[in-house]
Amino acid sequence: MDKELHQDLLNATHYYQILEEISEKKNSKESEIYALKSNFNQEKERKDKPFERLSTVGIIACVACGIFWFAALLVLLTDEEFAPNDGTAMLLFIPLTLVAVLLLIFSKVQLRKNEVTFEEIKRRTVLPQIEALEKEISKITEAGQLFIKSNQNLIEFLPNSYRNIQATSYMLLAIKNGRADTLKEVFNLYEEQLHRWKLEDAARQSAEAQEYLLLAVEELNAQQAETNARLRSIEFMQYLNQQSNE
Repeated sequence: MDKELHQDLLNATHYYQILEEISEKKNSKESEIYALKSNFNQEKERKDKPFERLSTVGIIACVACGIFWFAALLVLLTDEEFAPNDGTAMLLFIPLTLVAVLLLIFSKVQLRKNEVTFEEIKRRTVLPQIEALEKEISKITEAGQLFIKSNQNLIEFLPNSYRNIQATSYMLLAIKNGRADTLKEVFNLYEEQLHRWKLEDAARQSAEAQEYLLLAVEELNAQQAETNARLRSIEFMQYLNQQSNE
């Protein structure tokens, strides 16, 4: 085993492990921000939903009452005969109109109260937490950039296409197990492994495609069988009709 090459690959693998840890920490903080925003929006939506429904009912009721009063006004203006039932309907629609208007006002007031309440919660609780997390993300990003800048020399011996933890960890294992002694040999081993992975992936995708094709054929056959059964049923009914007509 080439100890120097082993150490170089070990350092490179450790380099990418640290970068992955930095990336995971950053993703974790971003997930916390997403969760905060999502929970806030869901809670606001939960509180608003009943009053939004009331508002919709109030609008519909107000529109219905408005149509009634418009029709009643047309009746009065055209001097048509005013039936007793019309007066009864008006007496009935007065409280209904008041209820509709009050319902609409109440729902809008409550929605506005919720808006103010949640804006205050957002200002005092949610935004400070998000800002704190964003600062942590900024620090993590800066630390990652500084780490890359300070340790770039650890991966300079690798071609760009091999600068990832999958490549370095595979090559490190190959050196450790004595499957290669030089950088060229370890590169060749990794290329062979990449080729095998591609073949395996292509075979897997082909198998999945074949499975989907078989399912599609089975579904088409089932539909065709159902169609044939319907046609036979129609032909039989036509035959019966002909027999009855004769």
